[in-house]
Amino acid sequence: MFAFLSGKVFYCGDEYIILLVGQIGFKVFVNSSVIEGCIKDEHLELHIHTNVRENSIDLYGFKTEEELNLFEKLVSISSIGPKTALSILTYSVEEIQNAIQKGDIDFLSTARGLGKKGAKRIIVELKDKIPTFDFVAENSEYKEAQEALSSMGYKKSEIAPALKEAIKEGGKTVGDLIKIALKYLSK
Repeated sequence: MFAFLSGKVFYCGDEYIILLVGQIGFKVFVNSSVIEGCIKDEHLELHIHTNVRENSIDLYGFKTEEELNLFEKLVSISSIGPKTALSILTYSVEEIQNAIQKGDIDFLSTARGLGKKGAKRIIVELKDKIPTFDFVAENSEYKEAQEALSSMGYKKSEIAPALKEAIKEGGKTVGDLIKIALKYLSK
C-alpha cells in the first residue's frame, strides 16, 4: 500500500491530479484545496490513502496527516464512501471536528453527496472519536485572525493549519496569531 508520495505535478484535473514520481504518473484524487493550488511542474507531497476495490485501486491524497486521519475515520462509516469523504474535506479539519462535536447537521450536510441522514450518522459515529477544539470555536481572537488572513488572500484550507500551529506555539492575541501563522504560511 502507498502511504506517501512526493513528486512533480504532471496534470491538474477537476477531481484529481497526476503526480509524477520518478518516471511513474500516479492518479491521485484530492480535495478542492489541493486542486485550487495545483500548478503544473510544482513539487508536491501528499499523504496517501489507498482504496482497494474489486475492480480498481484508487489513491486519495492529502496535504496533512490530520486530513488523512479524518478521511480514514469518515470512510470507516458504512454509508460514507471515499468521494463523499473527500467532498467533506473541502472544509478544514478543525471546522469538521467542531461541527461533529456540536452536532451541526446543517453544516456537514452542505458537503456534496452528503445529506442530513449521512451527516447525522457521522456525528453519532465520530463524536467520541475526535478531539475537541473549543478554543477555536469560542475564541474571538482566533476568528479575527482567521478573517485577517482571509482578507490577505489565503484560503481557509491554508489558514486553519497555520492558526493551529500558532496556537501550539502559544499565540493568544490576534497579532501573535497572525504573526506566527504568516511564518507558517510562508514556508
